[in-house]
Amino acid sequence: MATEWQGEGPVDRLVNDPGSNWPARIGGYTKLILTAITTLGTTGVLQWLQSAGVTSLPAWAVAGITAVIGLLTLLFSPKNKP
Repeated sequence: MATEWQGEGPVDRLVNDPGSNWPARIGGYTKLILTAITTLGTTGVLQWLQSAGVTSLPAWAVAGITAVIGLLTLLFSPKNKP
């Protein structure tokens, strides 16, 4: 967090700056990460976990990953509008 000194004490720019847009930035980064996960798909995410050192997952974890990625794919897929 950036702090500036003005007059008597420190002023936190993140809190006091009315032009600060950090919630939108966090939302944008989150959407970018979720879109990347849906682009990989279930197989890609499971292979990525395996390459990261995960040797086995319980069946409920694989089912949960599949369900979450399927839901994210529906939410973040391009919409066909007439």
